[in-house]
Amino acid sequence: MPNVESNPVVITFPLRGEWVSVNTPGHHRFAFDLVAVQPESQRYFSRSWLHLVLGLAPVSISYSWSQPVDSPVNGTVLEASDGWSDRLTLNVARDALKAFIFRPALIDNDVRPFAGNYVLIESEGVVVMLAHLRCGSLKIASGETVQTNQLIGEIGNSGNSIVPHLHIQVMDAADPLIADILPFGVTGCEVWNSDIWEPMNGEFLQKRKHFRST
Repeated sequence: MPNVESNPVVITFPLRGEWVSVNTPGHHRFAFDLVAVQPESQRYFSRSWLHLVLGLAPVSISYSWSQPVDSPVNGTVLEASDGWSDRLTLNVARDALKAFIFRPALIDNDVRPFAGNYVLIESEGVVVMLAHLRCGSLKIASGETVQTNQLIGEIGNSGNSIVPHLHIQVMDAADPLIADILPFGVTGCEVWNSDIWEPMNGEFLQKRKHFRST
């Protein structure tokens, strides 16, 4: 395993367009949820928040929904788990209760009730996990070799998810239930700092930041 202090893990930003790294309650500090924003309006949804609070909105109003996800590394696919259905309507109150209060239970160590459809890619001694992918969208299979920027699937709303988003974390082992989560840096994107876009050249990904692919 690489020394994360002197030789930090660096991956390529796996998304296209503009994204915000939200601060999800209960998440590990090095586990990130990325949500797409519309560049002109900086909104997450094509309708107002009232549709998500007062009723059921179609999942397609999310700018994250069905967006392509690329491999952030060269590596080997250890696991490509598909077949878990997406929640196709959005209601913040209902989905927050399911996510944080009535949390799903693991069955036979199957992490899909939490992660939904996911991919594990091994690269240079670490494992990258990409989760909450759209059911039926995976383009790769276990045992395949993938290259950086190769399309692997699309963002969905599967598993323990309030709105469509990509969950990403880097681990020191392949089992998400016991592996240690590692800090990691990114390239292939810019970060918005106050009033200017600045390139990411291996700096650590951070929460509550706005990124765009390059």
